[in-house]
Amino acid sequence: MRASAVEREREVWRVYARTGHVLNLVIVVIDTAYVVATWGTGPHRLFLLWLNLFAMLGLVAAIAVVPEVKLAASPNRDLIFAAWITWGTVLITVAASADGGLVSPMVWLLPLSVMFTAVAHRATVVAFSGGLALAGYLLLAATDGSGFAPAPAGLHAVYLLALTYAAVSATRSRWTHHDEQVVLHEELAHLADRDGLTGLLNHRAFHEQLAARLDRCNVDRLAATVLLVDLDHFKGINDRLGHQVGDEVLRTVALAITSAVHDRDLVGRVGGEEFAVYLGTVPPAEAHEIAEGIRTTIARIEDPEPLTASIGAATSRDGLAVANDLLAWADEAMYVAKRQGRNRTCWLRAA
Repeated sequence: MRASAVEREREVWRVYARTGHVLNLVIVVIDTAYVVATWGTGPHRLFLLWLNLFAMLGLVAAIAVVPEVKLAASPNRDLIFAAWITWGTVLITVAASADGGLVSPMVWLLPLSVMFTAVAHRATVVAFSGGLALAGYLLLAATDGSGFAPAPAGLHAVYLLALTYAAVSATRSRWTHHDEQVVLHEELAHLADRDGLTGLLNHRAFHEQLAARLDRCNVDRLAATVLLVDLDHFKGINDRLGHQVGDEVLRTVALAITSAVHDRDLVGRVGGEEFAVYLGTVPPAEAHEIAEGIRTTIARIEDPEPLTASIGAATSRDGLAVANDLLAWADEAMYVAKRQGRNRTCWLRAA
């Protein structure tokens, strides 16, 4: 995913985590109020009060240790949320057991945790949450001393199982659609960045990616090199042999250039018969060798007729390059190569 898409996804998780924190705080406050309101009528009030205080402290500590921004950006957020779900389910089960078992209103927090998990998580996490909730309910049913009838208890367990199944099914369907949309978005973004004829980066995408690469070089004050490759007398090929043949020549040249550079380098078609190559921070000798390799590879193309290229190379100084300036310097060097007779590489070390 692109940076903007990643940031949008993280914002969704930040909102989800924030909502979970608020919901948990509200539940603890309401549960504490319930314990206080039933102080003289229910069992284990003091224990439940301490349990709520423990839950509150644990929640505050969790927020401090893993804040929303850090949680949203973590590659292990599903594991973190799974631990959170486990913690919450255990506390709910213990509290409901101390409050009288299946007759306690706290039991209804078990399906609530499943429904909240289904809001954002994938099916595996939702199934995990549902399994924990069902295990907690069955444990309460097995140890219940309130006289709650077995038949309703069994029916409630079936309801919880059905709720989990429905949540898992809905979540799986939603995430399948989400994944398909992500793939489609990435394919469209890829097509938007590519030249339709050669498959190389188009003018806009090359400039954007060049600027991003240069920003990183400038931070470390590293010199960077750019090449501009312009085909000699290409207009004559189009005029004599037609644009269809000319297009095939451009595709052949694109393959020749990409075969002569590293996979990490940027290659784009930035004009009709003009190509740009970003070589990064390679040493000058290696950059010159690559440029000459591109030129000689193009010179070996003889179908439909012999072809040559003039190459302008520019290397920044002091790691303070700006994309437009570096390309302008390479363009100046390329025109020097044209004036000197074409089929050569000319170098400009930018000041």
